Amino acid sequence: MKKAFLSILVLLILFFGYVFYQRVTTYNNYSIELSSPLSYVDQPSYVEGDTIKCFIHCQNKVKMELFKLDSVLVKFRDYSLKKSIQSDCYSPKAGVFWDNNFSFSSNGLESGYYVLTITENGKVFNQPIIIKPKVAGRIALISSYNTWQAYNDFGGKSNYYDNVSPRIMRWFYDKISIFRPLTYLPFSRPFNFSKYDLTGVVKPIESDYYSHSGELIKKSGIENEDYKPEYDTIQKNSQFLRGEWNLAGFLSKNRINYDVYTDYDFAHDLTVSKHKLLIFHTHSEYWSDEMIGRLAIYLNNGGKVIFASGNNMYRKILYNEFGCIVEPGLISDSLVRGMLGTYYTPTTYPKKSSFKVENANHWVFDGTGMQNGDEFAKHGSGVETDKVGFGSEDFKILASGTNQFGPAHMVLSERSDSSWIFNASSMTFCEEIPRDTILQKILLNLINH
Repeated sequence: MKKAFLSILVLLILFFGYVFYQRVTTYNNYSIELSSPLSYVDQPSYVEGDTIKCFIHCQNKVKMELFKLDSVLVKFRDYSLKKSIQSDCYSPKAGVFWDNNFSFSSNGLESGYYVLTITENGKVFNQPIIIKPKVAGRIALISSYNTWQAYNDFGGKSNYYDNVSPRIMRWFYDKISIFRPLTYLPFSRPFNFSKYDLTGVVKPIESDYYSHSGELIKKSGIENEDYKPEYDTIQKNSQFLRGEWNLAGFLSKNRINYDVYTDYDFAHDLTVSKHKLLIFHTHSEYWSDEMIGRLAIYLNNGGKVIFASGNNMYRKILYNEFGCIVEPGLISDSLVRGMLGTYYTPTTYPKKSSFKVENANHWVFDGTGMQNGDEFAKHGSGVETDKVGFGSEDFKILASGTNQFGPAHMVLSERSDSSWIFNASSMTFCEEIPRDTILQKILLNLINH
């Protein structure tokens, strides 16, 4: 009996010694295999006039094209770069250590979403670039850049995937999460979801490419209805740059001026709060204390907010000099429901369903002809949905998903100081923008209110 006890004790000491060793070495630098081409830029966003510094890895000469994601895909410039091999050293805390081998000026680029396509022997890497304004306009789109980083598993790890730690450690972290190392999300690394060609996942909302001068330069052959978003396949970028283009393209098509920022900018750039309307969209999950505080101040000062998104304000991050860190635990559900009206829960079945009107007399539905019980946005309530609960008392439910379990609750709260906040509570809300005229009218009512 004593020998058995000693054997178990020795095994436990060895195992937890191994756990300690793995924790200590988790953040050591290591070598990674680099595909080609790859790229990242030195900042989450730029002001017009800034120099955009690119860090590109390519094993042969590459051709590059700069596009703006407008109502159609607008081509601005052409570039090229000779063979440029970068370091394969990777730091889980700091990212990669590459040379700045290509730069260009953002002069003449108004605020918006851009993509630099880098083509090498038929392989394409799409580098997202966000230009923010010098002077605040009326409407600001807040890109879910933090979420982009959380799903980025370049280097073998993200907040969801770990292909680096030994399998037994992954099992152990899943079973006893308090031992799980902190997840660092360095900004200095390529986005793994950008390895798709421009006419594939990142495709235009309409079927033509135009040059900056308005000249038709390419017919893509892709119509609106052919686009099938891949929200259930997280490696595809329809919930990242492509998903956010749905809303930006809709605004451009309706000649509504807008500025674009990242959620990093929302935390740090005071210009964002000078806009009359803020729109968070697609997948605004990762929030810092600064972001939560700025939203509360913005609303208290009479601001208006749209959450065209789901899984909102769910995981907490802390910004550092390299990017951000995912903090343990989740943001309080009562805090979020008090601010946004709803909170994410994982129950959503079936995954994509329509919305059913519950408050047809509300001004949000003006001009839609909708009555209570009518349905719209066929796939608008889906994948990750947020629901009312304790803390939602100040919000009206406008519509609910028809999902059998876990439907999204579309809500709105109007404050006495004329500020209001609308929350679609669904990640697939933006997916339906190009296809559903009722949803389009709701957005226009909100923007014009």
